[in-house]
Amino acid sequence: ERVQQILCDRMNERKILFQFRCKVLKKKTRRMAGADASIEGQLAEQESRALASDEKEFYDAAIESLDKEDRELFLQQPLDILQIVRGCAGEANRKEATIKTIKFISDWRKKVGYYQNFEKNLEHEEEFHRMWPEYVCGTDKYGHFIQSLRASEIDTDGLVKIDENQLFRLQGQRMRAYSVFKQELSKRSGVQRYKHTAVIDMQGVSMSMMMGAKRILLKKILDTNSNYFPETMSKLYLLNAPMVFRAVWSVVKPWLHPITVAKISILGGGRDAQLRALAEQGIAADQLPAWVGGTSPSMPCVTIVRRIVAERAAAAAAAAPSGEASAGPAD
Repeated sequence: ERVQQILCDRMNERKILFQFRCKVLKKKTRRMAGADASIEGQLAEQESRALASDEKEFYDAAIESLDKEDRELFLQQPLDILQIVRGCAGEANRKEATIKTIKFISDWRKKVGYYQNFEKNLEHEEEFHRMWPEYVCGTDKYGHFIQSLRASEIDTDGLVKIDENQLFRLQGQRMRAYSVFKQELSKRSGVQRYKHTAVIDMQGVSMSMMMGAKRILLKKILDTNSNYFPETMSKLYLLNAPMVFRAVWSVVKPWLHPITVAKISILGGGRDAQLRALAEQGIAADQLPAWVGGTSPSMPCVTIVRRIVAERAAAAAAAAPSGEASAGPAD
C-alpha cells in the first residue's frame, strides 16, 4: 500500500506533463501508416524508415550542437543520431530536448571510453557477464532479435563488488554490441532494425534485490540502457512476475500513453499459456529460449562482445603493416 501511495503521489505531480505528451504522441501515432494496424506494427514501420524530412531539422540541430570531435564521432554512426531524434519526438520542446540528449550521451561516452570499448576485452568482463547473463535467441515477426534474461541468474552480491564506473563501461559495451548485432541483422534482412525485444523471467526476484545498495545498483545499470541508448526497446515481455509487481503495474498503467503500454506485456500462467500468448504476439516457440519452453539456441551476449573485439583487433592488425594496430570507433 505504501508503494502504491508513493507512486500515486508522483503520478499526480506529473499529470499535466503526461497529458500533454499523450496528445502529441497520439497525433503522431495516427499519422503513422503501414500494413500492420497495431501500435507495434506502426512503430516497426517507422523504425524501418530513413530520416524523414520533418526529422531533419532536429537531426541537424543535434549535430551542430556538438564540438568538431564529437560531431565526427557521431557522424560515423548516423543511426545513433536518428534514434536520439525519434526518442525525443514526444517532448514539448523537441529541438531543445534533442540537443540536450545528444550532449548528455556524448559526455557519457567520453567518460566511460565508449569509443575504445571494443579495442580489447574489458576488465571484469568475465565476472560481469557471469553475474548478469543475457542471451540472444531468435527474432520476433518484425525481425527484432530476442534478448533473454532470468532474474534468478543475476548475482547482485557479486555485482556490488565491481567498481561502479567499470560496471557502466561493461554495460555500455554490451549495449553497443547489441547495436552492432542489430546492424548485422538489418544488412542480412534488408530492413532497418535498431530495436530489440526482451523476454525476462521475473521468477526469483527477491526483496533484497529491491532494497538498499543492490536496488540502487540495478537501477543505475538499467538506467544506462534508457538514458544512453534511446529507442532500443521494441517490446518487453515479463514472465512470472510477482504479485507485488502486478499491483504496482496496475497503478502505473492508466497514466501511461498507449504506445508505452503496448511495449510492455506481463504474462502469467504456466509455460503453455505463456507460449500461446507469445505466439499470438508473433513470436514462435522455435524463436524462444528453453526456459520459456522454446527450442531456439541461446547465444550469450559475451560471445558477441568477444567476437567483435577479435574482429576489430584483426582488422586493425591487417591495416597496420608495422604491427602497431589502432582500433577505430566506427561500427
